[in-house]
Amino acid sequence: MASRKKADDSYSFLLTPEERDLILDLVFGLEPEITMRLRCGAPDGQCLSYQFPRRYVEQLLGAFTWVADHTQDEEICDRFDELSLRMMGVLNGEGMRRPDAEPGSNLPPGMQEAVNRVVDELAGRPIEEIEAAIGELMAAQNSRPQDDLCGLSPEQVYHLIYADWRDPSSSIQLTENIPLAELQGAEILVNARALLDAISAANGVKTTVSGNFNRKFVEQMLETLSCPPELVETLRKYCKVVNESDVMPLMSLHIVLTLAGLIKKTKGAFRITRAGEKLLADAAAGGLVRGAVCDLLQEVQSGVHG
Repeated sequence: MASRKKADDSYSFLLTPEERDLILDLVFGLEPEITMRLRCGAPDGQCLSYQFPRRYVEQLLGAFTWVADHTQDEEICDRFDELSLRMMGVLNGEGMRRPDAEPGSNLPPGMQEAVNRVVDELAGRPIEEIEAAIGELMAAQNSRPQDDLCGLSPEQVYHLIYADWRDPSSSIQLTENIPLAELQGAEILVNARALLDAISAANGVKTTVSGNFNRKFVEQMLETLSCPPELVETLRKYCKVVNESDVMPLMSLHIVLTLAGLIKKTKGAFRITRAGEKLLADAAAGGLVRGAVCDLLQEVQSGVHG
């Protein structure tokens, strides 16, 4: 499937689920929104479809090149060299071939043959009739359960992706009444409460010129938050100073809590909002998770699929 550059300077491309997981496992330091978008690719046959602005594609290209240049694993090097070349093709408008299909095919495996049969059978009939038959074929495909979608149909997955989790009629519901004791395994909750507590205790945290948490506070949170041990080890080994953008869990929370309206920047400092203060109570833990997760996913949906 060829990538296309749109008028708003965005680029479309495809990854297999395996490639997406490899990137998430081995690439550090990406902007949190890039990681979120990677996790939320839209199913497209056996691939995942993405639409990124140019600066995100360039950041991915740089990250892939860095991994290829620094890994000692030849197989990993080859994989990221290939990804780098494909991303360069995306940026240069050369197109990015579907990893799961022959060049030029934009349909799931087997569907192109089915479409061709319909066209052959209706040869010579009005174009409207052919288009209607192909539409029925695609509708049947979209309503059919698929193993690679965990037994769901593409239509059901679509409704899950676009669901408004706050809507009482949504197929996904998050309750606010879960007690704190049952949420201790939710890393987003543990880290969100730790960050809110730290900002509250400091009576506000000064920002950098670029609007991030200052380095002293980042060091404090690196020791406080639940972070992957390999991330902490890498930062301690290679970084003389640690910025917010280096600590993915902290940068992600910055975005999540801002979107949820729980923290805001005012007069050069991050402070907790009244809504954030209310959700610091143990009894409000369920509401904190629900608000943060809902706001995060709504923003990711609008960014990835909007």
